[in-house]
Parts: sequence; structure tokens; C-alpha cells
Amino acid sequence: RGVELVVLALPIDVQVSQQEWEKYNVENPIDISHSLVLLEELVQDTNQIGAIGVNAGIALQNASPGAFLFGDIHMNPKGHAAVAASLQEALSEKSATK
Repeated sequence: RGVELVVLALPIDVQVSQQEWEKYNVENPIDISHSLVLLEELVQDTNQIGAIGVNAGIALQNASPGAFLFGDIHMNPKGHAAVAASLQEALSEKSATK
């Protein structure tokens, strides 16, 4: 029916940058970089079934610092714009290969 599945792997702020812990006043931040493999595997599995997998982590890293709200895991307009650009790029690449 012309519909394609798009799966967005969206990391939380402290997965994007260790510096994000500072806004929570955490004295001993936990390194959770190993959890990024979950996002990578989600995108790989999504692509293997023929859907479009997008990992927004790189876009958010490039937009950081300042992609997230202070004291909150949610993105601010800068973060949303970065994710939107990564989605647009992935969709454009997909349509170019058709």
C-alpha cells in the first residue's frame, strides 16, 4: 500500500554526552556508553527486515552541547531540529535508491 516502516532509535541525553550528567548534579556519573549498542542493533535489525532504521545519536552528538533541556531528558528545539534532519536524510537516501 506504499507505506514504509521507519524506526527511530532515540538516545537519552546521558547516552549522547557524559556532560549531560552535570545538569542533574550527579557527583559520580555512570558511563552508559555500552548501552549504545542497543540502538545500533535496533537500526541493524530494522534495516535487515527492509524497513528504515535511523539512529539519532550521531545527530544529537553533533548538536551537543545544547540539544537537551536543562535538568530534563527531553530535547529542546535544537535537538528536535537535529533529529528531524537525520530523519530527512535517511528518507532522502531511501527514495534515491528506489
